[in-house]
Amino acid sequence: MAIGWFALLYKITPGSEEEVGRLFRETGLAEPVVRNDDGEIVGQLITNLVFAGNGHACRVVEFEGELRWVGKHMGGQKVIQDFERDVDQYVEVERDMSDLPGRMAFYREAGMRHVLERSYESSGSGAESTWFSLLYKLKPGHEEAVSELFANSPRPDHEVHADDGSELGRLLTTQVFVGNGHAVRAIEVEGDIRTVAAHIGSQPAVAAFEAQVEEHLREPRDVRSPEGAKSFFATEGMQNVLLRRFEPGLAEAARAG
Repeated sequence: MAIGWFALLYKITPGSEEEVGRLFRETGLAEPVVRNDDGEIVGQLITNLVFAGNGHACRVVEFEGELRWVGKHMGGQKVIQDFERDVDQYVEVERDMSDLPGRMAFYREAGMRHVLERSYESSGSGAESTWFSLLYKLKPGHEEAVSELFANSPRPDHEVHADDGSELGRLLTTQVFVGNGHAVRAIEVEGDIRTVAAHIGSQPAVAAFEAQVEEHLREPRDVRSPEGAKSFFATEGMQNVLLRRFEPGLAEAARAG
């Protein structure tokens, strides 16, 4: 089965990020195996990543199978229904999560399309990786142009080295989602996130991309200087508050069993 990604973006009350992160972390485990309306096994959940910061939360999901069945499966899970009920007080959009059609309507509205995935080899050092994400607030109608910019952006030099040649860190993964007036760039790194981000941002090709995307943003910014880049990370950054993974192959095992 094909592997895919999607994201849901929640606009939440500023100042509620810590509480919303807690609600995500305390959510029970969803059933990973996905079935269609006939009860046939058609996929599974693989990864659930959540970021929160600056008035937003973003749930990123990796899955096997078709998105329509994965979305319906998630909307029908009691642990997710309970979470959506508890988080509703912090969500700043009108929505009706009392039944499956209402939940599916919200997921369509909050959904973000996966437009870029890039992966790089780990150093093999065994060092823990860290996730972080950046939120780009787009002008209305500019989602397609921004999607193309991300899709055509060059690969950066992903390794960070000290003057003596020792490795300080590296970029492992980049995932980008676009939808409903926003883009989210999620990155996984080894080493200090600030050191890796500064190395990536200092490269001419990356600077050229950021200059091109500037005209599509709702709010002006200046990332040409270290101070400007630091400010952008502080105002539009979202911290990783949850990471859960299921082993791939659960759907095949359940089908065989």
